[in-house]
Amino acid sequence: MKAHSASLLNAVIPIAVSAWAYLASATTSMTAPIPAMFGALLLATYPGVKAENKVFAHIAVLHDSFV
Repeated sequence: MKAHSASLLNAVIPIAVSAWAYLASATTSMTAPIPAMFGALLLATYPGVKAENKVFAHIAVLHDSFV
């Protein structure tokens, strides 16, 4: 698997799971969208990772270590 594919997958999964948790819950929580924010930040680094920009790749790896 290429790095940009893994980065995209690691960005989409938290967005999808947090959207599901927020929409499926009977009582919505303000903390449910937090993973979506992290996924959106990782998604913002995706073009740089795909272009093999080392700065964006290191930011994405740093971000993945916290998520």
